[in-house]
Amino acid sequence: MGFMSNRGRVNCASYLVYDLKIDWTWGAAYFESKLIDYDLSSNWMNWHMQAFEIWYTNPVHQSNKYKAQDFIRKWVPELSGTNDIEALIPWEFDVPEYVKPIEIYSKWGRAVNLIKKVD
Repeated sequence: MGFMSNRGRVNCASYLVYDLKIDWTWGAAYFESKLIDYDLSSNWMNWHMQAFEIWYTNPVHQSNKYKAQDFIRKWVPELSGTNDIEALIPWEFDVPEYVKPIEIYSKWGRAVNLIKKVD
């Protein structure tokens, strides 16, 4: 994992805690073992805050809001040849070699529809 922006950390924590229902302490421990710029108090406090005090951050909305298409194409090789909309919601398209998400959550629907309207 190495380095990761705070926005990336929050989005990751939210997805793991609220969508996948993974115990927040597992995420904090994993980040502790992987981050180069790890700080004990910041890491555990951020995960605790995400689990108990911060509202859900929708990963689809966040990727669109922060224009993550280039980042996605860089780090997910299966999506390197996609256009901006396909990079954000690849499960909506026939993208060879792309593994679909474990689950498509209904709470992603509004963000998906907003992305589709851009076209």
